[in-house]
Amino acid sequence: MDLRTNTVLRNRDTLALRSKEAQLFAYLLERANEVVTQEDLLVDVWGYSPSSQTRTVYTTVRRLRHKIEPDPNHPVHLLTVHGEGYRLRLDEPGAGSASAGQVAALPCPPTTLIGRAAELEALAGAFERSRLVTLMGPGGMGKTRTALTFLEEHRAKGHVAMFCGLEHAQTTAEIASTLLRYLGLAPAADVEQALARVGAALAGSQNLLLVLDNLEQAREAAALCVDRWLAAAPELQILSTCRVALRVYGEVRQTLGPLSVESGVELFRARASAVYQGWTVDEAELRELVVRLDGIPLAIELASARTDRASPSELLARLDTRLSWSEPMVGTPARHHSLQAAIEGSWALLRLEEQEAVRQAALFVGAFGGVDWEVVCPRIPGIDPLDLIRSLVEKSWLSIAPTFRGRGPTTWRMLDTMRDFVRMRFAETEDLQRALSRHKDYLLGPEVPEISRTLQLVDEHLALFNRLLPDDPEAAGEALIRTVHGLLVQGPFDRARALVEAHLPDLSRFSEPMRCRIWSCASNLYRTLLESEAATRAADRSVEIAERVGDPSLRAEAYRARGGIFFRFGKVETGLRWSQRAMDEASSSESKGELYGYLLNLGTMLAASGKFDEARELTLEGLDLIPSNRPQSRAINRANLGILCHSQHRWEEAEEHLELAERLARSHGLRQSLGMILGNKALTLHDGGDLEGAEQVYAEALAVHRETGSRFMKAVHTGGLAVVHVEAGDYPEALRLLEEARALLEDRAPITSLAIIFANMGLAHLLMGNARSALEVLTQAQHQMEELRGRYAVSASVLAFLGVALSCVGEGDRAQQAMDRAKEISETKAADVLPLVVASQLILDLAPSLPQDGPERARGREAVAGELEVLREQVAEVSWADLRLAVRLVEKELARASRETLYTSSL
Repeated sequence: MDLRTNTVLRNRDTLALRSKEAQLFAYLLERANEVVTQEDLLVDVWGYSPSSQTRTVYTTVRRLRHKIEPDPNHPVHLLTVHGEGYRLRLDEPGAGSASAGQVAALPCPPTTLIGRAAELEALAGAFERSRLVTLMGPGGMGKTRTALTFLEEHRAKGHVAMFCGLEHAQTTAEIASTLLRYLGLAPAADVEQALARVGAALAGSQNLLLVLDNLEQAREAAALCVDRWLAAAPELQILSTCRVALRVYGEVRQTLGPLSVESGVELFRARASAVYQGWTVDEAELRELVVRLDGIPLAIELASARTDRASPSELLARLDTRLSWSEPMVGTPARHHSLQAAIEGSWALLRLEEQEAVRQAALFVGAFGGVDWEVVCPRIPGIDPLDLIRSLVEKSWLSIAPTFRGRGPTTWRMLDTMRDFVRMRFAETEDLQRALSRHKDYLLGPEVPEISRTLQLVDEHLALFNRLLPDDPEAAGEALIRTVHGLLVQGPFDRARALVEAHLPDLSRFSEPMRCRIWSCASNLYRTLLESEAATRAADRSVEIAERVGDPSLRAEAYRARGGIFFRFGKVETGLRWSQRAMDEASSSESKGELYGYLLNLGTMLAASGKFDEARELTLEGLDLIPSNRPQSRAINRANLGILCHSQHRWEEAEEHLELAERLARSHGLRQSLGMILGNKALTLHDGGDLEGAEQVYAEALAVHRETGSRFMKAVHTGGLAVVHVEAGDYPEALRLLEEARALLEDRAPITSLAIIFANMGLAHLLMGNARSALEVLTQAQHQMEELRGRYAVSASVLAFLGVALSCVGEGDRAQQAMDRAKEISETKAADVLPLVVASQLILDLAPSLPQDGPERARGREAVAGELEVLREQVAEVSWADLRLAVRLVEKELARASRETLYTSSL
């Protein structure tokens, strides 16, 4: 160094130093081989206060290292002494010994880390459980950057931290030698001595966090070293970054997955703004680009680097070329120059049988389960198929797919980017065609389990439909039906509608039997969406074709769809007749198909028409016929048994059946079924008097319906939650919820559920004393029921409450007419609501039963009180929420009568 000219001669190259760099070097040179604190440097070189908060020293040291060190990231002259300061070493590197505190400086990336706050927090939590944490993930996920940021945060807290890059190490000897160099120790004579020296040095440093970066190419050797050094240094913590798990005892694996959409957008904007500031982009378009890039940080950075030649919308249009997008930049490793290079590194880590397994997994476009995998993946002698899955997860080719609320069967998925890499390598090969054929046979075959057919494989069936439609329309039609079925189970329903409506206008490419099935499928979809006209049109087309073709199984399917529409929109008796016809056709069919489904359907309608014993018999018969691989059918059938027991006031049995149905739905991730089951469980808890429990379960059911998009079930269970608030006396909140439920259904065709909502609104108004408001909504409920047929219990209840409202506004004759009709229906068609009608009649009887003066008045009141006591006993025996509320009405009316305010405009 020439202090007069502020230059340094290194390897015959003359390098100029800035003024402060030269002053710093001269200061350290005077104190060579001594530790100099940062406070000393701030005071003596910069003239600052020793307590100044600045990174000036750190920045100048880093610049100086780039001019005097052979490898600035691994300095051997200007060393950091952790917790103390800096030391300029003038002796030959490795000639002496060094403590673990005298380790290489951390690499300093030129950009900031974006979107990994949760992962950094999770890493901190992982080190509370173990001294060895492996940060895993595919290439390009940012493992090294995340580890460096975690290390910087660790060091900022005053701890000792060391970073060691091992991307070029292949053996135990190379790993140990690299660590010796990072620690500033002399080379060892052999591997054993190197391991021992590193272990001793690491043991001499308290609370050291050591990052070993990029270990995948030497996993077994790295595992041996890590195990040895953890044993030698009891206080040592190691964070390894690796595409594969080390499989060392005690290892905690932390998987680094894709960025969230929000973080991906932030990363794109930050990197793109450094390349080109002139582009503008639609936010939705940019979010789609991030999603289509799988949220991989490397993919997002490569895309953002191209914004000087292509807008985000153009990048979206060229995503099929994303594997080849290349941006070689100084300071980035070759594996990060393109996505293809990053994934090639992961491919090279696979054994031959694992490469074959990856090819099979790449054929699934979405999540797949263990049963799907075992059927589709060719058997390899001596290897369990699920062991291959585990191996691919450990090597970051597959990830465990999230399940609904953490429950349901385990499924796996591959990132689209990695899937495209595999398909690109094996495009149009005979192996690929055979594999595609095997997938098709499985997806459309009868052996595929119901849970796979309806949930996990929705995306598979949709992809299969698009692939087969041009050349094999019959198979494509089957794939279309299974796709819609799956979406009706798990949602979203709008996606199912868009798919159906895209193909209904032209079904000419399909055979008549397939057209018949597609129309039946469309009918079920529109019925679920509460669109009666569209559902009826689709069902009519299905019935027309089925009767022309003459196939019993087709007629059964078409008749069941037709009956379902009548049932949903209030024509229970008509729906029952069509369902019975469907049952007869299914029984006469040679295959008999899924007969249990027809038994379940018919049992549901019998229960709705009050024929509980017949319904129970059919439901039990159907339950016995359901195969074990049909969990959705078993859950729904079991729930129907619970509903039947509830209707017959057998509360304990109802709860048992519903609990079992709930476990089935949760364990298999059946979201739509779970929402329905939870709603009925809440109703059972409510009628049994557990208002708090009912409110909690209703809230969970509504959360499910918000995710699946089930407008009908959301309305029904919002109404149920409102009744809980009615009984709890919170009438304003109850009316708010009922208005919300009404808004969900009011623009639909007349349905029983809307009448029930109006009835409960009337009840709430009655209990609040708003008789005229009650009369208004109860009249609407009556009009709804006049357009419907067969729901006798609802009709009787609406008429009974209507009679009370008419009585309260002084229309005694009309009130008695409504009550007489309610009594007639309950005595002949719906005996279970007879106590409610009796309670309502008692309210009408209060006025004439109470003489206006004299001793007769007291005796009259005693008589009414006696009737009320009998009614209370009936309610206690039945334990039905509506009856409890009716008794409350009686008690209110009795209190009102005793105050001589009979027949005013309010209670």
